[in-house]
Amino acid sequence: MFQFDLKEVMISGVFISGGTGSGKSNLAFLLADQLMKNGVTVYAFDPSQVWKRESSIPNCVSISEVIKEKSFIILPKASTIYDISLLQPSKQRNFVEHFCRVLFNERAKSTERPPTFLVFEESQLYIRQGELQTEVAEEILRIITVGRNYNIRFALLAQFPSMIDRAAIKYCKLKFYGYCDFDDVEYLRSFIGTQADALNTLKVGEFVYCFGNSFKRIKAPLFVKV
Repeated sequence: MFQFDLKEVMISGVFISGGTGSGKSNLAFLLADQLMKNGVTVYAFDPSQVWKRESSIPNCVSISEVIKEKSFIILPKASTIYDISLLQPSKQRNFVEHFCRVLFNERAKSTERPPTFLVFEESQLYIRQGELQTEVAEEILRIITVGRNYNIRFALLAQFPSMIDRAAIKYCKLKFYGYCDFDDVEYLRSFIGTQADALNTLKVGEFVYCFGNSFKRIKAPLFVKV
């Protein structure tokens, strides 16, 4: 079975892309499960309830109204899914930004910094092309750029890579590219060159794994929630 290098995961950002049915969420479930078994707290932002249904994260909080600027989020010590499916897309982004702000500020004020991993499912909802270095995504940018200093790492999942801010993908050193549409294959060519030619041939659960200048084709097993 494919095993993640969890030490590297907690150093680098992770990017997982692939069209509908490619297995990208399944791959992320595997990652989250391995991280939790190794003592890492995982928080997943879930706009489609796929994590709520299929992942092994034990706790789920449903967010049905906008978190106000001055409201207080209590960060659970246990791994938690945040079901944001009932929020409009702009409100989903507001919640994620606010959560990142609370998490970062808590870590900056404390000497206790347990290993923590954030999963941005459908990350195009939060950091659309050209937005990473603007005010609408400034808290996510802070997590991506300096979160490692506070023992916080992340994964970005995207159905359409061309919709994600290009800089965000570059910050991720561990990349998994699954089957995707022609337009996104051409877009990814600027990242992985001729390796993009393989993307249209991938089956469910198969990915082109990229770390630095090395590439290999992997097959992720089906994750089964126990």
